[in-house]
Formats: sequence, C-alpha cells, structure tokens
Amino acid sequence: MPPRPFPYPLSIGTDIAHTVRIQRIVAPVNANDAPTRLFRFMRQFLTYREQQEFWARFKGARTALGPQLPHVARYLAGRWAAKEAAIKAVHWRTLSALHVQILRRQPGSHGGGPLYAVILDKPAASRPSGKRAHPPVSAEPASMEPILDGFQDADQLEHGDATAQAPSGPGPSKPLDDEYTPAELQDDDIPGQIAQISISHDGEYATAVCLAAEEPSAGDVGGEAAARNF
Repeated sequence: MPPRPFPYPLSIGTDIAHTVRIQRIVAPVNANDAPTRLFRFMRQFLTYREQQEFWARFKGARTALGPQLPHVARYLAGRWAAKEAAIKAVHWRTLSALHVQILRRQPGSHGGGPLYAVILDKPAASRPSGKRAHPPVSAEPASMEPILDGFQDADQLEHGDATAQAPSGPGPSKPLDDEYTPAELQDDDIPGQIAQISISHDGEYATAVCLAAEEPSAGDVGGEAAARNF
C-alpha cells in the first residue's frame, strides 16, 4: 500500500543569510561615498512599501550607513532570508523577490506585531511610477542568489544596477512595467495570499522559515492540491 499523502495543502521553505556579506554589499567603499550601494541593493529585492518601512525605521541614509549599519545589515539579511524561504515554500509558482512582501502586523499592547508575508498575485514595483525599469523576474529554479553574486563586484555597483540572471532554459519573460503593482497602490488591500514567516538571528547569520498554503488549481477536488506532488 503506498504511503498516504500529507493531508494538508501546506508547504515549508527555509533559508539562511550571512549578515556580514550583506553589510559588505551595502557599506560605502569610502566614508564620503553616496549611499548608492544601499539604494541599488534594496531596489533589487524590496518593494516600494518595504523600502518605506525600512526608512521609517532607520531615519535616513546618514543614520543607516553610520552607527546603525550593523543593525541595517541584520535587518536586510532577515528580509532576504524570509523572501528566499517564501519563494521555496511556494514552489508551485515562479516567484521573484518582488512577488513577496514581508510586513509587520499593527503593534498591540505588547509592542510590535508579528511578521507575515504576502505572496502577491503580481510583483510590486520597487520604484515610484516613471522611474527606471524594474529588475527582471528570474526563471526557475527560483532563487535570489544571483543578485548577491552580482553585487560582489564594486565596479558593477558604480556603473549600473545588478540584476538576477535567469538560468539557461525556458522561463517566464520579463514583466512589463504595467504588470507591476505601482508604488502608489501598495497598501493593505494589495491582492495576494498571506503566509506565515518567522525570522531568527544568531551571530553573523539570519534564518527564516515560511509556512505557505497551496492555493487550489483549476479542477482540484478534495485533497488533490496536497497530493499533487506525490
């Protein structure tokens, strides 16, 4: 008798990020450098709404790249790991970093609310309308790692945005600008599926786990969504 399928349409993803690596990427090469590296890196994987929440927390580039730099790297490493975990959990879709928003629920009586993810129906813009083109959505296997690899070259940071390179083979084409949710419309009503996210930090590393619910495909009956991969 074959094993019984897992009874619930749930999927788990996990990831780990090296905080020191993130700090090297975003830190200015010289003390007087403009915060170009930080801006470009954030626009590669944070939606416009996520960037606004980042700046509300860190109060401007001078603070973020000064005494707060270790905390900035820790924060960004956690968000990076969380998005990678979500991409892995939602394995039935081809997602980019801009398909995933990591948000915090409204604070309650005990301080800040818990984090959660929204798996967006379509990617969200990382720039206000009319700005330069968005980074392309990678083909499967879904991974944000090429973005980090691209940012290891300081020359590339000085001469243009690093973008994720799609692996060889067929994959989805780059969305047009009008296929992104504009920055001005990224509010609590943006269409998508909520997923559970947990981020942990230990020393130089940030880890994240995502628990996502598989949305039924057309024609699924009963437990077919849960058993589809068996």
